Amino acid sequence: LTLAEKAWIKAKPVVYFSIHEQHAPYLAPLDGNGQVGVYQSLIDALNEQTQQQYQAIWRSNDADLTQLLNKQTIDFVIDPPSHLSKANTGIWSDALFWGHAVVVTRTETLVGNPVIAPKTAFFGTDSVHGEHQSVAHLFAALMKREYDAVVMPIRLARYAMRAEHQEHLKLNGLYGREPLAYRWLISHHAKPLKGIVEKTLHTLDPVASRAIFSIPGFGIEPRDN
Repeated sequence: LTLAEKAWIKAKPVVYFSIHEQHAPYLAPLDGNGQVGVYQSLIDALNEQTQQQYQAIWRSNDADLTQLLNKQTIDFVIDPPSHLSKANTGIWSDALFWGHAVVVTRTETLVGNPVIAPKTAFFGTDSVHGEHQSVAHLFAALMKREYDAVVMPIRLARYAMRAEHQEHLKLNGLYGREPLAYRWLISHHAKPLKGIVEKTLHTLDPVASRAIFSIPGFGIEPRDN
């Protein structure tokens, strides 16, 4: 770590970050099945590296994010909405990991069935496809046949399916071929955090990296380089 990064760590025993309540599964602690949210795994790695406390500030919408960053109420946004990419509200990290959008359907829906847009719901806290709905609401509507499919990030789908109708729902393939890049939006006043995060990831050995970023049961794992 650089002298500036070490000084920032010493001056910031507690680091505050914003996360949308709909992304709570990403921050889930280790459960009885040995599963842990990917964000929680990253935070644990940072805790070990810096000995700081990382404190979540939950939000129900994205309306006040810019104000929270400018007022230094939070140090970074762990799940920044895409509309902030054009705003000068902070510093974007490099892609910390990658994912894919998947199609969730009822188990009787055949693989390869065309996804009919009017009956497909899109999960997303800043979705352009309509007002955001919770995963539980979307899955319930899917079971009631109000939708034929729900498109959402693969990790969130797997987390949610463990708790919501998992015996009646399945992953029915990828939605598109473009991977999803997961980046953090770091406040200008917390600029050293960008380098700290990147160096923490670079110190992970391949086994630790795979444990954090792999998606069990779907055959998508990080590369070792």
